[in-house]
Amino acid sequence: MLGLEILKKRLKEAPQSSGVYLFKNKKDIPIYIGKAINIKRRLSNYGNLPKLPRRLQKMVSQTINIDFELTESERNALLLEALLIKKFSPRYNIRLKDDKSFPLIKITNDQFPRLTRFRNDFHKDDRVFGPFTSALKTDKVIKILQKSFKLRSCTDLEFKNRKRPCLLFDLKQCTAPCVNKVSKKEYDSQVNDTLKFFQGNQKGIFNKLEKQMLVFSQNQNYEKAAEMR
Repeated sequence: MLGLEILKKRLKEAPQSSGVYLFKNKKDIPIYIGKAINIKRRLSNYGNLPKLPRRLQKMVSQTINIDFELTESERNALLLEALLIKKFSPRYNIRLKDDKSFPLIKITNDQFPRLTRFRNDFHKDDRVFGPFTSALKTDKVIKILQKSFKLRSCTDLEFKNRKRPCLLFDLKQCTAPCVNKVSKKEYDSQVNDTLKFFQGNQKGIFNKLEKQMLVFSQNQNYEKAAEMR
């Protein structure tokens, strides 16, 4: 069977990392899309044809190529799978085609990462959190994060064309990397603190903020101390 031979060949080249795999037909159209924590291990399951549902047996028989899309995490693999299934509506996928999309939060993979809400559009290397039950709740979370960690939320176009800080800088809700008001190292620290917060290390983040506030107070930088508070 040609499809099985192609599967065996691509299995040797498959990465042992999270991502999405696309079975394609002779027209280079995806006929099945799946996600995995370990792509190589997941693909090996398709090699045992007798144990597959007849639907997937037929899918393998029609396969001419298998592509891989690597992602930073299992969560991103799940999201990318959903987006690709909605985009291509593969013949042998029976899930996700009509799933409602919920709002999520992403921290982009830019040099100065952006904090923003999204539903469908994201890069596989973005850091993604959620889903949330409504756009309103998502925006409230973003506002809280901006006050706490001061990441930029502007579009890339706005970021590139800025000549002076926006209102969020005046409101102490952004450190204005667009006009070099913060160093790359300092901004990376803001991003890392935001990620730690999402990962459940809230206590460690609050302790760090308290220490910074104490240092500013001891140095009589009361404006900065108030900002940290």
